[in-house]
Amino acid sequence: MTTRRPDPLARPRPATARIGTWAARVARDQRLLTALAVIGLVLLGAALRAWALGGLEFGLGSDDSRYVAVAQNLAHGMLPDGTAEWFGSRAVFLWPVALVFRLVGADDYTAIAWPFACSLLSIVAVFLVGREIGSRRVALVAAGIVACAPIEVLWATRLRPDAVLPAFVALAVWAALRSRRAVASADLSGRHSQ
Repeated sequence: MTTRRPDPLARPRPATARIGTWAARVARDQRLLTALAVIGLVLLGAALRAWALGGLEFGLGSDDSRYVAVAQNLAHGMLPDGTAEWFGSRAVFLWPVALVFRLVGADDYTAIAWPFACSLLSIVAVFLVGREIGSRRVALVAAGIVACAPIEVLWATRLRPDAVLPAFVALAVWAALRSRRAVASADLSGRHSQ
């Protein structure tokens, strides 16, 4: 069987045909569609969080003001010392904020950069957990709920550990589920080889 060589003088296919071919190829690839949906949910979550940003609360004795003070101290090389500085021992929460302060400077936006990023990470982490225990559809619904949940949106715009912790908890749950599946598949492959 022989194939015809393309005619070099033939008119190129119209753009609509090329787009249609590309769309058909994308529709067949569920992974790409899922990835695009997750990216869309993260972008939606980022837009909602940016819309909800109202700045930090600097009332007398507020947690935000104390966290900013400790992060600024850490950014200038002053490690927490004494019983009054127990806030500074929250390394996963405040030390990344101090690094951002050191690199970019301190203001309302850089203060919430770490909780904001962790909140967006929690959307992806919840998707991963949902995919492990359910299906892609379940995972997308769960990620959509986290992307739009009012409490998650609000905590992402405050310098508090409430946006950081869920991301790491969800990643830990996902890692545990993945390791359980890996162990189970290793057990199955070991039983079949004997």
